[in-house]
This record gives sequence, structure tokens and C-alpha cells, in this order.
Amino acid sequence: MKSQRKMKLSNRFSYLLVGAIALAWACLAPPAAHAKDKLIMSMVNKGDAGASSLFVGCQSSGLVKMIGPKIQILLKKLDGKPTGDGLLCSDDDVICIVRSNVNWVAGAPFVSNTILRGDTKRGNMKIKVDTCDENPALCAVPALDVRITGTTVTCYEGDPTFVTPTFSGGPLNSCEGVVLGDIDLPTSAVIAETGMMGTCDD
Repeated sequence: MKSQRKMKLSNRFSYLLVGAIALAWACLAPPAAHAKDKLIMSMVNKGDAGASSLFVGCQSSGLVKMIGPKIQILLKKLDGKPTGDGLLCSDDDVICIVRSNVNWVAGAPFVSNTILRGDTKRGNMKIKVDTCDENPALCAVPALDVRITGTTVTCYEGDPTFVTPTFSGGPLNSCEGVVLGDIDLPTSAVIAETGMMGTCDD
């Protein structure tokens, strides 16, 4: 039978473990003390096999901005100016996945995937979400020593076959949320992903 001291230590470690998992969403949005942490990245279409034709080099543009728990993803001037049905969680949604490699002092590294969705309107798409506001439980844990070793964002065309996974790190709604560990990615074409922009002639 465990002594009271050992049980307290065990319970404390379990609490930290649960807290760390709950904290590992999006780019691991930091607690309030670090709310001003900012990450801004360009989005490009690298022209790989099977890439979407919606994103046209030197015409279309993409931007990801993360400030603490706030995530904003913009795609502009997509070819053909497609317009969605205006409904979130429908088959024509653009699916964007924010993937972070996470290291924390109390355990092994893991991967955090935040699944977000947006609709196109006259060739533009905008996702704007405050993960703490949408799900306060994600931020209701003590500050932990967490390190992000890399964050990427990839946006896919609508994929009716994409199965929304169980949100182990927390849901934002019925089709958006955080999954810890690897997931099955959409099978549709990649519209854009984070990367370095090339140069364009005037």
C-alpha cells in the first residue's frame, strides 16, 4: 500500500500530465503571462504533385498570424474566386491543420494538431479564432515549461471524405479542435502551406 507521501507525489505528477496535455493545443497557446508571443508566417503553394490549382504564384497570397491563443489564417485571390456555402463544418470547407512539435520538461515529446475550417468568399478565405475564448478549459491549467520546436500550417481543399478525429486536446466546436499525436490528413489537394515566398517580377 502506498504511503500518503508517495500518493501525493503520484497525484501531483498525474495532474501535471493532464495539465500538459490540455495545454498542448494549436501552437501550444501560452498562458496569460506569454499572451504577447507572436508568430507570423507566409503561405505558399510549392507546386508539388497533386497540389491545388486554386493558389496561383505571384497572384494568390497566404498569411498565418498567431498571437498567444489567437490564430488567424488568410488566403487571398484564389483562382476562379470560388465561393463556399457559408456554413461551417460542411463538405466544401477549406481544412487547415496547425501542426506543432512539442517538448516539455516532464515527459517525452509529442505532436499537437489543431484542425480549423474556413469558407471561401469571392476567392478569399479567413479563419480567425481565439482558442481560449472558444474553449476556456484549454487555458485553465497552470503554466508549464513547454517548448515548441516547429510549427507548420497546411490548408487543403474541401474533402467530404475527411473524418473528423476525436479531439484529445479539446474541441472548439463539432468539427474543429486539437488532437494530440498523428492524424489521418485530408486526401484533397493542398492549397497552401507555410514556407518562404519567392520573388515576383512587376
